[in-house]
Amino acid sequence: MAYPCAHLLQIMMCSVYGICKVSDCEIRFKDIVKEYSTMPNALSDVSSPLAMPGL
Repeated sequence: MAYPCAHLLQIMMCSVYGICKVSDCEIRFKDIVKEYSTMPNALSDVSSPLAMPGL
């Protein structure tokens, strides 16, 4: 089941990653996706397509 807010959550995670890159924080996008997926209310529709192999 696709949730309408899934795209918004993906955009928010990408924005956090972009801010971290500009701020010279040492964080990988894979780490953001991993942390999101451990949250109790995490939607599987959000983290599944973003978990790209090799990152």
